[in-house]
Amino acid sequence: MTGKEKDLVLTRVFDAPRERVWKAWTDPRQVAQWWGPAGFTNPRCEVDVRPGGVLRIDMRGPDAPFEGHNVAEFTLNGKGDATHVTWAMYGPASFVSKLMGIFFSMDSMIGKDFEAGLAALKAIAEK
Repeated sequence: MTGKEKDLVLTRVFDAPRERVWKAWTDPRQVAQWWGPAGFTNPRCEVDVRPGGVLRIDMRGPDAPFEGHNVAEFTLNGKGDATHVTWAMYGPASFVSKLMGIFFSMDSMIGKDFEAGLAALKAIAEK
C-alpha cells in the first residue's frame, strides 16, 4: 500500500487449497462467473497475473455499464487444506461517492455485493 487507506477489506476462509482458489481468481471464465453484483454480467474479462499485470473487466449492470477504476489486492494464505482469502479495494471516488460517504460507510454501500462475490468465488473454489 502507499499509505492510502483501504476502502473495503473482507477476509474469509475457504475450504479449498490455495491452488484451486488461485485458479478461480485467475481463470477469466471463472472470474466472469463470480465477479460483480447479482444481475450484472462480465462480457469482457482479461486477467494478467504477472507483476504489474492488470485485471480488466467490462461489468454491465441491468440498466447501464458500470465504470470503476480501482485497485484490488487479493491475498491467499494456505492453511493446510483451507485458504484464508483477503480482498481489499481502494481507488478514486467520484463527488457523489464522496458525498454518500459522509452518510454511509463503503461497507454498507457495496459490502453486500463483495460478500456475494466472495460467496460465489468460494462455491467455485470448493467444487
